[in-house]
Amino acid sequence: GDSLHREVTFFESLDLPVLGVPTRFLASHPELGRAVRDTFGAWEGIGSRPELLALAHVRVRLMRHQAGGDGPGAEVRYRMPEPDRLVVTTPGSVGIADMGRGEVTAYVTAELVADEAHFRHAFLSALTLAAVTVHDRVPIHAAAVTRGDHALLFHGPSGVGKSSLVLAATQQGLGVLSEDVVYAQLSDGPRIWGMPGAVHLTGDALRFFPAITPVRQVVRTGGVKKLAMAPDPRAGNPPLFAHKAGICLLERSEGPPVLTPGSVDEVRLLLAGASESGFDMYAAAAGRAAAFVGAMGVWHLRIGSDPHAAASLLA
Repeated sequence: GDSLHREVTFFESLDLPVLGVPTRFLASHPELGRAVRDTFGAWEGIGSRPELLALAHVRVRLMRHQAGGDGPGAEVRYRMPEPDRLVVTTPGSVGIADMGRGEVTAYVTAELVADEAHFRHAFLSALTLAAVTVHDRVPIHAAAVTRGDHALLFHGPSGVGKSSLVLAATQQGLGVLSEDVVYAQLSDGPRIWGMPGAVHLTGDALRFFPAITPVRQVVRTGGVKKLAMAPDPRAGNPPLFAHKAGICLLERSEGPPVLTPGSVDEVRLLLAGASESGFDMYAAAAGRAAAFVGAMGVWHLRIGSDPHAAASLLA
């Protein structure tokens, strides 16, 4: 009798400081609450540290509705009809992130939520991070590993081998800050924030990790099928942020890995010239972040034929 969904009852309310930005999630069904905890639950631990938290707040409302059409790996489309509004759709679900107001509203099908990894990555994370990153959390297309409060970023085009290098680095005792995107906070820090979780590899990269069994197969953005790999447990609990950073500019190559010095000016030009969809919106701010992400050093790394050999140069 409530076809316009004006009288939604929310099953659960969760307060999680995603990337240090206080975010309240309202979920209409238990499975939506589980998806939120599985995606962003690691952030609960910093809620008691006010020095890490932004003053801004974000609200995310997740409602399950009765539409259908979202089969496994349902196509997800992204549109920005206005500079501060992201619309994410599937055949049966729709979500809108109003970045200016710090609000996300999503109506999702039970089918999409049941496709857990796909829903969390392509839908829930995309909408939530769109609302969070406008608060001085600049996305940079880079993976990152850590030791203590130091981070080493890996920047390079998609397919260059960032994820394989990250997973190999965990076997050298380094922690995983992020496998694909980091977020630079330039004020009240500065800091590099990551997103903890599994590392995702294409099938042909499995030959480098015969002792690790994939957790599951995931359809990533763009329809690419990847396998989720748990980082080496010897790396310990994943960090959430780092206070200092350096960066490796990755190049595909054969043979042994080669590490040579680079410059912050090179990093600035690369980040300020970012043309990948989504990252282009933050290119100017990313360019300004170059001095911070390269403060501990800048290197060119020709990965070579074996990510383990490349990781050994970094340990």
